[in-house]
Amino acid sequence: MGAAQSPIVGLTGPDPYTVITNAAGIVRLSPELAKSGLPVRLRGQVTSYDHLRVLFVQDKTAGVFVYYTGDRLPLRPGQYVQVTGVAQPGRFSPIITAPVIELLDSGPTINPQSVSLAQIQYGGLDAQWVEFSGVVRKQGIIESRLWLEVADPPQRVEVWVADYQASDQLPLCGGRVRIRGVVGSRVNPAGEILGFQVFANSPAALTVLQPPPLDRFTAPLRSIKDLQAYDARSGDFGGVRVRGCVTLCQPGKAIFVQDDTGGVEVLPQPPFAELMPGTLVEVVGYPGPITQPPRLEDALVRKEQAGRAPEPMRRNLEDVIPGHYENQLVAIEASYVGIVTTPSNSVALVAQANDRQLTALLDTRNPPPNLSRLLPGCRIRLTGVYRSKVGPVGNLEVVLLLRSPTDITVLSPPAPVSGSGLPVLGVVAAVVGVGLAVALGFILKQHRRTEHMLELQASLQTEMRQGELQIRRSLEERERIGRDLHDDIIQSIYAAGLGLEDCRRVLRLAPDQAENRLTTSIQTLNDTIRTVRGFIAGLEPKVVTGREFKTALKSLALTSGDAPSQFQFHVASEAANSLTSTEATQLLHIAKEAMSNSLRHSSASGITVSLQAVSGGINLEIRDDGVGFDPGTAGGKGQGLRNMAARVREIGGQLETISAPGQGCRTIVTVPKRNPNEPQ
Repeated sequence: MGAAQSPIVGLTGPDPYTVITNAAGIVRLSPELAKSGLPVRLRGQVTSYDHLRVLFVQDKTAGVFVYYTGDRLPLRPGQYVQVTGVAQPGRFSPIITAPVIELLDSGPTINPQSVSLAQIQYGGLDAQWVEFSGVVRKQGIIESRLWLEVADPPQRVEVWVADYQASDQLPLCGGRVRIRGVVGSRVNPAGEILGFQVFANSPAALTVLQPPPLDRFTAPLRSIKDLQAYDARSGDFGGVRVRGCVTLCQPGKAIFVQDDTGGVEVLPQPPFAELMPGTLVEVVGYPGPITQPPRLEDALVRKEQAGRAPEPMRRNLEDVIPGHYENQLVAIEASYVGIVTTPSNSVALVAQANDRQLTALLDTRNPPPNLSRLLPGCRIRLTGVYRSKVGPVGNLEVVLLLRSPTDITVLSPPAPVSGSGLPVLGVVAAVVGVGLAVALGFILKQHRRTEHMLELQASLQTEMRQGELQIRRSLEERERIGRDLHDDIIQSIYAAGLGLEDCRRVLRLAPDQAENRLTTSIQTLNDTIRTVRGFIAGLEPKVVTGREFKTALKSLALTSGDAPSQFQFHVASEAANSLTSTEATQLLHIAKEAMSNSLRHSSASGITVSLQAVSGGINLEIRDDGVGFDPGTAGGKGQGLRNMAARVREIGGQLETISAPGQGCRTIVTVPKRNPNEPQ
């Protein structure tokens, strides 16, 4: 063990700062405390034991994973044990390592916590004994254990049932069950959380609330249009049954089926290898989210007979309305623009009509030869399954999923340049002189238009990817904030509270010890204040815009020291608004370093930060009235000054540091004027 730790819940013994005696005290350890190897002495009930796989123990306060790799233990779920070991960080929540396990005669009654699948997937129930219900979507036997995928839309969780005999197997798919088990994290080799799973001790931990139908295809037949209706989503758990013709089959991915009322995307289980368009099929599956186009998930597909695919509906691109024709076979005429690359194994054709744009996806790795003969500006007809989505700038994007290269039909070549009304002989003479120039001009015009459309398409795709990345980062950041608040700051405040409670007790029993206890609590609170400051600093945006620059500077002042009132800010709005996000972000980091230097080294009573437009561009200046220094002896030695210089180089600016002993310090960064036509 290292130095004495701050008191936390569950620490008891001769020295109240040494031994953790309940599960809540373990799982609520901050990452730093978990690494310190605090000893554990825990009494609780075995909630799950599968040799060399899992061992979970739970008391009245919480559950915890016990990392045990020794010989098989004579343990059964429900028995009571005493576990002596060491608390350590786990892959997700803290665990007990190096355990010594003793069997006890009895213990208090412990019941599982009733939860939802959403609570399990949120992540706060790792190692806890829970009870939940859902519909079994899939089942199988893996390594002599029963494996289930249980859903309570939109959440899903994998369930592993130990002590399982093949003779016990019951058909569960489509049935609603209640399950008792222990939540465990799923982690990849890199230590990244993939989700959560549940470990049940035996088939007895499963209660069938509503048995599955003997034959899911006996469900009432419905039209595809009715998939969005309430009664289709509140009926049998076995799924919804529809019948229609296959319009498109993407092997291993999805099947699109259409009847007289609409089209549906089918995600089959198991995946189908191939179904020819026109094949009549029956499908029974679980309706997808009602806010999305019709979809049946984990579906069974039964092939009935071969036939012809329905005739595509001919529609004008400008007349396509969101929500209409989703998943249906349509034919749309438009002007061909070009081909763009996609991250998937698809060829994407771009076409347009008036101001509307269409993307047609062909599921193939290499463009077929007939596409190379398409000329920009030619009129084409595209036939495929219609999908719509909202683009990154709020516009409607029309997508057609093509079945084969034959779904691309050239209707006419690029439109010729209109004539001038000259007599026939005059036209012939004119063509001799200027025909080549006109043709060349037309080709160049079409080429520029094509390049513009392709650039626009690439830009939109980039914006979409950046938007998805930003959303993903925001979700990760929210999880980090919640985790840090819970595992560090809240625990530290709680520890300080326990210390003060202990101080009150000591005042009555041993007043001479009260000062030491009070000093410890004060130190804990001071540490917490510094942690909160650092936490707030960690919330600074990774990228800022010029409009956010002044607010971000004020945030730095609040997190840089004990006296933010010593800062003054003079930020010209016009100058800030003209900064690109890259310039604003780099200048913010430079200002942070310079402000920190002034606070730590200058003994200044006032620090001024200004941003102004000058003739050569924009000036950022950080000035203090401190003790100053000799740049000739200090320059280049500090990592902070080198970092500032590197950031200035990245934005093509100039850095100047003006200081002398007793005359304060000025840090000036000049950002040159930017070409208005240069991309942001």
